[in-house]
Amino acid sequence: MDRSAAIVGSGFSGIRPAITPHRAGVEDFAVLDRGDGVGGAWRHHTYPGCACDVPSHLHSFSFAPNPDWSRTCSRRPEIRSRLERVGDRFGARPKIRLNMEVRGASWEEEAKRRCLDTSSGPVTAKVTKVRVRGRTRPSAGLGLRASMVAALLASSSTLLSAHSTVGCSTGYMDDLREDWDALVATAARTSGFAIELSALCEEELDGLIAYLRSVRPLPFRFVSVHGPSKDRRLSDDELVTALEQLPAWVSAIVMHPDAMVDLAPYRRLGRRLCVENMDPRKHLGQTAGDLQRYFDALPEARLCFDVAHAHAVDESLEVARELLSRFSSRLSHVHLSSLDAEQHHVPLTDSDEERFATVLKRCSDVPWILEAPPI
Repeated sequence: MDRSAAIVGSGFSGIRPAITPHRAGVEDFAVLDRGDGVGGAWRHHTYPGCACDVPSHLHSFSFAPNPDWSRTCSRRPEIRSRLERVGDRFGARPKIRLNMEVRGASWEEEAKRRCLDTSSGPVTAKVTKVRVRGRTRPSAGLGLRASMVAALLASSSTLLSAHSTVGCSTGYMDDLREDWDALVATAARTSGFAIELSALCEEELDGLIAYLRSVRPLPFRFVSVHGPSKDRRLSDDELVTALEQLPAWVSAIVMHPDAMVDLAPYRRLGRRLCVENMDPRKHLGQTAGDLQRYFDALPEARLCFDVAHAHAVDESLEVARELLSRFSSRLSHVHLSSLDAEQHHVPLTDSDEERFATVLKRCSDVPWILEAPPI
Protein backbone atom coordinates (compact mmCIF):
# COMPACT_ATOMS: atom_id res chain seq x y z
CA MET A 1 0.00 0.00 0.00
CA ASP A 2 1.41 3.38 -0.98
CA ARG A 3 -0.04 6.57 0.53
CA SER A 4 0.99 10.19 0.90
CA ALA A 5 0.43 9.90 4.65
CA ALA A 6 -0.12 7.15 7.22
CA ILE A 7 -1.48 7.61 10.74
CA VAL A 8 -0.85 4.91 13.31
CA GLY A 9 -3.69 4.36 15.79
CA SER A 10 -7.43 5.07 15.69
CA GLY A 11 -8.07 6.51 19.13
CA PHE A 12 -8.70 10.21 19.78
CA SER A 13 -5.24 11.16 18.53
CA GLY A 14 -5.64 9.11 15.37
CA ILE A 15 -9.21 10.01 14.45
CA ARG A 16 -8.49 13.73 14.88
CA PRO A 17 -5.71 14.08 12.25
CA ALA A 18 -7.66 11.78 9.92
CA ILE A 19 -10.62 14.17 9.81
CA THR A 20 -8.89 17.40 8.76
CA PRO A 21 -7.40 16.22 5.42
CA HIS A 22 -10.66 14.48 4.54
CA ARG A 23 -12.64 17.66 5.16
CA ALA A 24 -10.14 19.56 3.00
CA GLY A 25 -10.61 17.11 0.13
CA VAL A 26 -7.38 15.19 0.63
CA GLU A 27 -8.02 11.46 0.33
CA ASP A 28 -4.61 9.83 -0.19
CA PHE A 29 -3.97 8.71 3.39
CA ALA A 30 -4.67 5.75 5.67
CA VAL A 31 -5.13 5.13 9.39
CA LEU A 32 -3.57 1.87 10.56
CA ASP A 33 -4.79 0.11 13.68
CA ARG A 34 -3.85 -3.31 15.00
CA GLY A 35 -7.29 -3.82 16.58
CA ASP A 36 -10.48 -5.09 15.01
CA GLY A 37 -12.36 -1.83 15.60
CA VAL A 38 -12.05 1.92 16.09
CA GLY A 39 -11.24 3.36 19.49
CA GLY A 40 -7.61 2.83 20.42
CA ALA A 41 -7.23 2.49 24.17
CA TRP A 42 -10.98 2.90 24.62
CA ARG A 43 -11.50 -0.28 22.63
CA HIS A 44 -8.55 -2.30 23.97
CA HIS A 45 -9.10 -1.66 27.69
CA THR A 46 -11.73 -3.95 29.19
CA TYR A 47 -11.04 -3.87 32.93
CA PRO A 48 -14.01 -3.28 35.27
CA GLY A 49 -14.93 0.36 35.81
CA CYS A 50 -12.77 1.66 32.94
CA ALA A 51 -13.55 5.39 32.63
CA CYS A 52 -11.98 8.74 31.85
CA ASP A 53 -10.52 10.66 34.79
CA VAL A 54 -11.19 14.11 33.31
CA PRO A 55 -14.60 15.69 32.63
CA SER A 56 -16.20 14.35 29.48
CA HIS A 57 -16.63 17.73 27.81
CA LEU A 58 -12.85 18.26 28.02
CA HIS A 59 -12.11 14.79 26.68
CA SER A 60 -13.88 15.64 23.43
CA PHE A 61 -13.27 17.05 19.98
CA SER A 62 -13.64 20.84 19.89
CA PHE A 63 -15.23 20.65 16.43
CA ALA A 64 -17.74 17.97 17.51
CA PRO A 65 -18.87 18.70 21.08
CA ASN A 66 -21.25 16.26 22.71
CA PRO A 67 -23.95 17.84 24.91
CA ASP A 68 -25.36 14.43 25.80
CA TRP A 69 -22.66 12.83 27.97
CA SER A 70 -24.42 10.72 30.58
CA ARG A 71 -22.01 11.56 33.40
CA THR A 72 -19.23 13.98 34.30
CA CYS A 73 -16.48 11.39 33.73
CA SER A 74 -17.77 8.97 31.13
CA ARG A 75 -17.12 5.25 31.05
CA ARG A 76 -15.37 3.29 28.32
CA PRO A 77 -18.40 2.10 26.29
CA GLU A 78 -19.79 5.61 25.91
CA ILE A 79 -16.40 7.10 24.93
CA ARG A 80 -15.74 4.32 22.42
CA SER A 81 -19.21 4.77 20.92
CA ARG A 82 -18.61 8.51 20.62
CA LEU A 83 -15.33 7.93 18.76
CA GLU A 84 -17.05 5.61 16.33
CA ARG A 85 -19.85 8.10 15.66
CA VAL A 86 -17.44 11.00 15.08
CA GLY A 87 -15.37 8.86 12.70
CA ASP A 88 -18.52 8.00 10.75
CA ARG A 89 -19.91 11.53 10.79
CA PHE A 90 -16.74 13.13 9.42
CA GLY A 91 -15.85 10.42 6.92
CA ALA A 92 -12.75 9.02 8.62
CA ARG A 93 -14.01 5.43 8.91
CA PRO A 94 -13.32 4.41 5.25
CA LYS A 95 -9.68 5.44 5.71
CA ILE A 96 -9.11 3.14 8.69
CA ARG A 97 -7.34 -0.17 8.04
CA LEU A 98 -8.02 -2.57 10.90
CA ASN A 99 -5.99 -5.60 12.00
CA MET A 100 -2.81 -3.94 10.70
CA GLU A 101 -0.20 -3.94 13.43
CA VAL A 102 2.82 -1.73 12.75
CA ARG A 103 5.95 -3.61 13.76
CA GLY A 104 8.69 -1.28 12.61
CA ALA A 105 9.73 1.41 10.15
CA SER A 106 12.58 2.24 7.82
CA TRP A 107 13.50 5.28 5.74
CA GLU A 108 13.95 4.97 1.96
CA GLU A 109 16.38 7.77 1.16
CA GLU A 110 16.08 7.68 -2.62
CA ALA A 111 12.27 7.77 -2.59
CA LYS A 112 12.15 10.13 0.43
CA ARG A 113 9.51 8.06 2.19
CA ARG A 114 9.02 5.70 5.11
CA CYS A 115 8.26 2.05 4.75
CA LEU A 116 6.18 0.62 7.59
CA ASP A 117 6.39 -3.08 8.31
CA THR A 118 2.84 -4.18 9.15
CA SER A 119 1.13 -7.49 9.82
CA SER A 120 -0.65 -7.08 6.46
CA GLY A 121 2.41 -6.21 4.42
CA PRO A 122 4.48 -3.08 3.75
CA VAL A 123 2.95 0.40 3.74
CA THR A 124 4.88 3.33 2.27
CA ALA A 125 4.14 6.97 3.04
CA LYS A 126 5.79 10.36 2.61
CA VAL A 127 4.50 11.49 6.01
CA THR A 128 3.89 9.24 9.01
CA LYS A 129 2.16 10.28 12.21
CA VAL A 130 2.30 8.02 15.25
CA ARG A 131 -0.72 9.10 17.26
CA VAL A 132 -0.54 7.01 20.42
CA ARG A 133 -0.77 7.79 24.11
CA GLY A 134 0.24 5.48 26.92
CA ARG A 135 -0.46 1.80 27.25
CA THR A 136 -2.88 -0.08 25.03
CA ARG A 137 -1.77 -3.63 25.74
CA PRO A 138 -0.62 -5.11 29.04
CA SER A 139 3.17 -5.38 29.55
CA ALA A 140 4.23 -5.47 25.90
CA GLY A 141 2.05 -2.58 24.77
CA LEU A 142 4.04 0.39 26.04
CA GLY A 143 7.34 -1.04 24.90
CA LEU A 144 6.02 -1.64 21.40
CA ARG A 145 4.67 1.88 21.12
CA ALA A 146 7.81 3.48 22.54
CA SER A 147 10.05 1.48 20.20
CA MET A 148 7.82 2.42 17.29
CA VAL A 149 8.23 6.13 18.02
CA ALA A 150 11.98 5.69 18.47
CA ALA A 151 12.23 3.81 15.18
CA LEU A 152 10.46 6.56 13.29
CA LEU A 153 12.60 9.28 14.79
CA ALA A 154 15.82 7.40 14.24
CA SER A 155 15.02 6.34 10.68
CA SER A 156 13.84 9.74 9.48
CA SER A 157 16.23 11.62 7.24
CA THR A 158 14.80 14.93 8.39
CA LEU A 159 14.09 16.46 11.76
CA LEU A 160 11.01 18.16 10.34
CA SER A 161 9.30 14.96 9.26
CA ALA A 162 9.72 13.53 12.76
CA HIS A 163 8.09 16.49 14.49
CA SER A 164 4.45 15.73 15.26
CA THR A 165 3.03 19.26 15.53
CA VAL A 166 3.93 20.98 12.28
CA GLY A 167 1.55 23.47 10.68
CA CYS A 168 1.76 26.31 8.23
CA SER A 169 1.25 30.03 8.02
CA THR A 170 -1.22 31.51 5.57
CA GLY A 171 1.16 34.43 5.10
CA TYR A 172 2.80 32.87 2.04
CA MET A 173 -0.51 32.12 0.28
CA ASP A 174 -0.69 35.44 -1.57
CA ASP A 175 -3.10 34.22 -4.25
CA LEU A 176 -5.73 33.41 -1.60
CA ARG A 177 -5.32 36.48 0.56
CA GLU A 178 -8.45 37.29 2.61
CA ASP A 179 -10.30 34.19 1.33
CA TRP A 180 -10.23 32.70 4.80
CA ASP A 181 -12.14 29.50 3.98
CA ALA A 182 -9.72 28.72 1.17
CA LEU A 183 -6.70 29.61 3.31
CA VAL A 184 -7.83 27.27 6.09
CA ALA A 185 -8.50 24.44 3.60
CA THR A 186 -5.08 24.91 1.99
CA ALA A 187 -3.33 24.94 5.36
CA ALA A 188 -5.19 21.77 6.37
CA ARG A 189 -3.73 19.96 3.37
CA THR A 190 -0.30 20.47 4.92
CA SER A 191 -1.29 19.64 8.50
CA GLY A 192 -4.33 19.31 10.70
CA PHE A 193 -2.34 20.07 13.84
CA ALA A 194 -1.52 23.77 13.67
CA ILE A 195 -2.23 26.89 11.65
CA GLU A 196 -1.18 30.53 11.78
CA LEU A 197 -3.61 32.94 10.12
CA SER A 198 -1.79 36.04 8.96
CA ALA A 199 -3.23 39.55 8.85
CA LEU A 200 0.07 41.22 8.08
CA CYS A 201 -1.65 44.34 6.74
CA GLU A 202 -3.95 46.14 9.14
CA GLU A 203 -6.75 46.26 6.56
CA GLU A 204 -6.95 42.44 6.65
CA LEU A 205 -7.56 42.23 10.38
CA ASP A 206 -11.25 43.15 10.52
CA GLY A 207 -12.09 40.46 7.96
CA LEU A 208 -10.11 37.82 9.83
CA ILE A 209 -11.74 38.68 13.16
CA ALA A 210 -15.20 38.61 11.59
CA TYR A 211 -14.45 35.24 9.98
CA LEU A 212 -13.17 33.62 13.18
CA ARG A 213 -16.12 34.92 15.19
CA SER A 214 -18.57 33.51 12.65
CA VAL A 215 -17.28 29.93 12.48
CA ARG A 216 -17.02 27.06 14.91
CA PRO A 217 -13.56 26.51 16.42
CA LEU A 218 -11.21 25.51 13.62
CA PRO A 219 -10.23 21.81 13.65
CA PHE A 220 -6.59 22.40 14.61
CA ARG A 221 -4.95 21.76 17.96
CA PHE A 222 -3.08 25.07 17.79
CA VAL A 223 -4.44 28.23 16.17
CA SER A 224 -2.32 31.36 16.02
CA VAL A 225 -2.97 34.78 14.47
CA HIS A 226 -0.16 36.97 13.15
CA GLY A 227 -1.05 40.57 13.85
CA PRO A 228 -0.37 43.53 11.53
CA SER A 229 3.25 44.46 10.92
CA LYS A 230 2.75 47.00 8.11
CA ASP A 231 0.31 49.66 6.91
CA ARG A 232 -0.48 50.52 10.51
CA ARG A 233 -3.04 53.27 11.08
CA LEU A 234 -4.62 52.28 14.38
CA SER A 235 -3.08 53.35 17.65
CA ASP A 236 -1.69 50.55 19.81
CA ASP A 237 -4.70 50.82 22.11
CA GLU A 238 -7.12 50.60 19.16
CA LEU A 239 -5.26 47.63 17.70
CA VAL A 240 -5.31 45.73 20.99
CA THR A 241 -9.03 46.45 21.34
CA ALA A 242 -9.51 44.81 17.93
CA LEU A 243 -7.27 41.84 18.77
CA GLU A 244 -9.23 41.26 21.99
CA GLN A 245 -12.20 40.35 19.78
CA LEU A 246 -10.47 37.19 18.58
CA PRO A 247 -12.17 34.03 19.93
CA ALA A 248 -10.75 32.51 23.09
CA TRP A 249 -9.72 29.37 21.17
CA VAL A 250 -7.05 31.39 19.33
CA SER A 251 -4.01 30.35 21.35
CA ALA A 252 -1.46 32.94 20.25
CA ILE A 253 -1.30 36.44 18.74
CA VAL A 254 2.08 37.17 17.15
CA MET A 255 3.39 40.72 16.98
CA HIS A 256 6.65 42.18 15.71
CA PRO A 257 8.39 44.22 18.40
CA ASP A 258 8.99 47.17 16.09
CA ALA A 259 5.21 47.33 15.40
CA MET A 260 4.49 47.96 19.09
CA VAL A 261 5.19 51.50 20.26
CA ASP A 262 3.10 51.92 23.40
CA LEU A 263 3.53 48.58 25.14
CA ALA A 264 1.04 49.15 27.98
CA PRO A 265 -2.12 48.21 26.01
CA TYR A 266 -0.61 44.90 24.95
CA ARG A 267 -0.64 43.70 28.55
CA ARG A 268 -4.36 43.14 28.07
CA LEU A 269 -3.58 40.24 25.68
CA GLY A 270 -1.88 38.34 28.51
CA ARG A 271 -0.33 35.01 27.56
CA ARG A 272 -1.84 35.09 24.11
CA LEU A 273 0.63 37.79 23.06
CA CYS A 274 3.75 36.37 21.40
CA VAL A 275 6.69 38.61 20.52
CA GLU A 276 8.71 37.44 17.50
CA ASN A 277 12.48 37.89 17.15
CA MET A 278 13.45 39.90 14.08
CA ASP A 279 15.85 39.57 11.12
CA PRO A 280 18.71 42.02 10.34
CA ARG A 281 16.42 44.36 8.37
CA LYS A 282 14.79 45.52 11.59
CA HIS A 283 16.56 47.92 13.91
CA LEU A 284 15.45 46.13 17.09
CA GLY A 285 14.12 42.84 18.39
CA GLN A 286 16.95 40.67 17.06
CA THR A 287 18.63 39.44 20.23
CA ALA A 288 17.69 38.32 23.71
CA GLY A 289 18.93 41.67 25.01
CA ASP A 290 16.67 43.51 22.55
CA LEU A 291 13.61 41.51 23.56
CA GLN A 292 14.25 41.68 27.29
CA ARG A 293 12.68 45.12 27.62
CA TYR A 294 9.53 43.90 25.91
CA PHE A 295 9.17 40.97 28.27
CA ASP A 296 9.93 43.21 31.26
CA ALA A 297 7.03 45.42 30.20
CA LEU A 298 4.83 42.46 29.20
CA PRO A 299 5.38 39.87 31.94
CA GLU A 300 2.84 37.35 30.57
CA ALA A 301 3.91 37.58 26.92
CA ARG A 302 5.53 34.61 25.21
CA LEU A 303 8.16 34.13 22.51
CA CYS A 304 7.52 33.23 18.89
CA PHE A 305 10.96 31.98 17.88
CA ASP A 306 11.91 32.48 14.22
CA VAL A 307 14.99 30.31 13.74
CA ALA A 308 15.79 31.68 10.27
CA HIS A 309 15.75 35.24 11.61
CA ALA A 310 18.13 34.25 14.40
CA HIS A 311 20.45 32.55 11.91
CA ALA A 312 20.45 35.61 9.66
CA VAL A 313 21.51 37.75 12.62
CA ASP A 314 24.23 35.31 13.69
CA GLU A 315 25.26 32.34 11.53
CA SER A 316 26.86 30.64 14.52
CA LEU A 317 23.34 30.42 16.02
CA GLU A 318 24.64 31.70 19.34
CA VAL A 319 21.91 34.37 19.21
CA ALA A 320 19.35 31.58 18.72
CA ARG A 321 20.70 29.60 21.66
CA GLU A 322 20.68 32.68 23.88
CA LEU A 323 17.07 33.46 22.96
CA LEU A 324 16.01 29.93 23.91
CA SER A 325 18.09 29.87 27.07
CA ARG A 326 16.80 33.18 28.37
CA PHE A 327 13.17 32.76 27.31
CA SER A 328 12.64 28.99 27.33
CA SER A 329 9.73 29.27 29.74
CA ARG A 330 8.04 31.73 27.37
CA LEU A 331 8.40 29.71 24.17
CA SER A 332 5.04 29.42 22.39
CA HIS A 333 5.92 28.15 18.91
CA VAL A 334 8.54 28.24 16.17
CA HIS A 335 8.54 29.95 12.78
CA LEU A 336 10.45 27.73 10.36
CA SER A 337 11.82 28.44 6.88
CA SER A 338 14.95 29.46 5.05
CA LEU A 339 15.62 33.04 3.94
CA ASP A 340 16.73 34.34 0.55
CA ALA A 341 19.31 37.06 -0.01
CA GLU A 342 16.68 39.74 0.65
CA GLN A 343 15.60 38.10 3.93
CA HIS A 344 12.31 36.83 2.50
CA HIS A 345 10.95 33.48 3.68
CA VAL A 346 11.54 30.61 1.26
CA PRO A 347 11.04 26.83 1.65
CA LEU A 348 13.30 25.20 4.20
CA THR A 349 16.39 23.78 2.51
CA ASP A 350 18.02 20.49 3.48
CA SER A 351 21.18 22.32 4.49
CA ASP A 352 19.31 24.74 6.74
CA GLU A 353 17.33 21.91 8.31
CA GLU A 354 20.58 20.21 9.17
CA ARG A 355 22.09 23.50 10.33
CA PHE A 356 19.10 24.33 12.57
CA ALA A 357 18.75 20.81 14.01
CA THR A 358 20.54 21.35 17.32
CA VAL A 359 18.46 24.45 18.02
CA LEU A 360 15.17 22.93 16.91
CA LYS A 361 15.67 19.94 19.19
CA ARG A 362 15.29 22.39 22.06
CA CYS A 363 11.83 23.25 20.70
CA SER A 364 10.47 19.72 20.39
CA ASP A 365 7.42 20.29 22.60
CA VAL A 366 5.89 23.27 20.74
CA PRO A 367 4.31 23.68 17.29
CA TRP A 368 6.50 24.51 14.30
CA ILE A 369 4.87 26.81 11.76
CA LEU A 370 6.17 26.73 8.18
CA GLU A 371 6.63 30.28 6.87
CA ALA A 372 6.98 29.13 3.24
CA PRO A 373 5.45 26.33 1.17
CA PRO A 374 6.61 22.81 2.11
CA ILE A 375 8.64 21.26 -0.69
